[in-house]
Amino acid sequence: MSQGHAGPNDRPHLQQSGPLFVGSLAKGLSILEIFAGTHRELSIKEASQVTGFERSQVQRLLNTLHVVGYLEKDEKTKRYRLAGRVLDLAFNFQNGHPLVDAARPHLVALGDSVNAGVTCCLHDDLELICVHRIPRRSYMETSGTIEVLNPSAYFGERQPAYCTAAGRSILAFLSDDQARDILERSDRRSITRLTLTNVDEILKTFPEARDLGYARQYGEFLPGELNFAAPVFDRDNTPMATVVVSIIIDQQDVTNELEERISTQLLRATHLISSALQAK
Repeated sequence: MSQGHAGPNDRPHLQQSGPLFVGSLAKGLSILEIFAGTHRELSIKEASQVTGFERSQVQRLLNTLHVVGYLEKDEKTKRYRLAGRVLDLAFNFQNGHPLVDAARPHLVALGDSVNAGVTCCLHDDLELICVHRIPRRSYMETSGTIEVLNPSAYFGERQPAYCTAAGRSILAFLSDDQARDILERSDRRSITRLTLTNVDEILKTFPEARDLGYARQYGEFLPGELNFAAPVFDRDNTPMATVVVSIIIDQQDVTNELEERISTQLLRATHLISSALQAK
């Protein structure tokens, strides 16, 4: 899901202060964040407009990031774009984060057992971030043509908590006040005709998720996609992440047998991942 670009007043971390806070470093990192969506290449002027920073400051930040290898510069157009060194950070995350390390073998086994796309997502306030993905191809026939679909998120993709099974599997296991706070601060748009946007209606789905141990959602984020998601708990028994099983299917074809088969394997996987994390 494409996210909008915020100005400096919408980035609370840039308003921080204190003896241990380096504002210039925070601004430099925030420059990297703007190269997304339609802003794949930016001039100094455009980057200044997007961030709200002074043009001279943006020029210094862009040049520094270019010199150290995180941005490329087109010498003809004088526009900047992300460089390959950014991928080093993603690689190091995937190979160093305890969640990914604990989850990887169980995600592979889960994907094989249910023959469906599997994703592990890390909770980040209003959103979930895909940190590992086991893809499976699905097929959907529309208007006489066959579409090849790849349900489940891509690595690094952010999805909203309010309308995804991933998000609801986390929110259902937070306190009512915490869940309501996240929902009320979310930009609750109707992504499909099935998307729930009313806070109270979304909250009503949580008791069932708590009873089952997982959340389910059909067609609210991607038409025709069925998702089952169960939380992963840290040492404090707080939901920190979630595992999602995704399939493309007509709603009329969703059976109790299908749900039981997937949910049994899903809950087994998340239990093993939680246990591995808590043992570290």
